[in-house]
Amino acid sequence: MPQVELLGLISTGNTSEPVHAYFTQYLTDQQVKRWESRSSQSYGSLQKIINEYLEPACSRLLHRLNRLRGYSLWNERYSELIDTNVIESCIDTAQLLLKRLVFYRISIDKVCLEFREFIKWVLHSESFPSLFVFPLLGSLFNLWIFCSNLVVEKLAEQNGGEYQNHPDAVAYDPWLVVSYIKTSFATDGLAEYFTVYPGIERTGNERGKCGINVISRSEWYTLTCKSM
Repeated sequence: MPQVELLGLISTGNTSEPVHAYFTQYLTDQQVKRWESRSSQSYGSLQKIINEYLEPACSRLLHRLNRLRGYSLWNERYSELIDTNVIESCIDTAQLLLKRLVFYRISIDKVCLEFREFIKWVLHSESFPSLFVFPLLGSLFNLWIFCSNLVVEKLAEQNGGEYQNHPDAVAYDPWLVVSYIKTSFATDGLAEYFTVYPGIERTGNERGKCGINVISRSEWYTLTCKSM
């Protein structure tokens, strides 16, 4: 499992041959910058879809539904046209969707922050190639990073955060790097917000690793809009 190898590297400085080859041969500066650019654009697009389209649409939908609920209480005129129970059920569903969108946006912000710190760690590690040759030096280096972070946090508390902009401050947060490696490096950290759409069938080549039908985010948005 690649995340285990990377966690071992960041925690102990010990590296295996595949990880050594991954950092020294595959991850060039250009590839890292391309990876960072494409992922940042993807996260930015997801944030834009939620902030500018989905959340406002849900808010407007709730406003209209609550207005309909008010009409439904006017029994003399709308009792045969509008069912109050149906409207309240729709309101509950829309509120649940809005709640999930809020949690989804928070998760995106969290993964985006962790990814930025992960990229900083990758670039920082590449600037010290000896760490991949001398494991003991890598262990001491990571210990220094840990202690430095504690010092930076303490000084930031005492000086209102000004020390964090000092050139000697630590370049990345190892805790966020660890979190990204554990939850999003080899798996989709946002997968919990997407389920299989019952009307979609996938061929064997399009199935997930566990043989479960999958659906892309763009298809999910398209099908959701069509069903509304």
